[in-house]
Amino acid sequence: MDMPTIEALKRARIKWLDVSFSYKDKNHFIEIRMPFPAMFHDNISLVLYKDADGNLMLSDDGYTMDELGTLGFDTNTSVKRKKYFNDTLLSFGVQYAPTGELTIKLPSLSKYAQAELQLIQCITQVGDMLAT
Repeated sequence: MDMPTIEALKRARIKWLDVSFSYKDKNHFIEIRMPFPAMFHDNISLVLYKDADGNLMLSDDGYTMDELGTLGFDTNTSVKRKKYFNDTLLSFGVQYAPTGELTIKLPSLSKYAQAELQLIQCITQVGDMLAT
């Protein structure tokens, strides 16, 4: 096989994104289903919505912390866990909402793809806390 061109790599990635991600309009939010496994081997889903102030928000809809709670894992049970959790959120630009959601506020739609990757990485790293 010959070395692919940069353009061929870009086309392959775009094609994969197109067939691997699904989007559903749920009236007040859009559900985005990812091809990446979550803690219980179902796929990660995110939601995109506008908050009460009209800000565009990307969220895990509370899934990550709910699943950790189901497994009896609490980030507040140890100082080290809480610090790791907060440091992880900070490093990916993610907020922990009072509703239990992991969220990112989007300054514009052009920042969506970057925010999506940041939130996916954060969800994965927070899930890795189960190994501690």
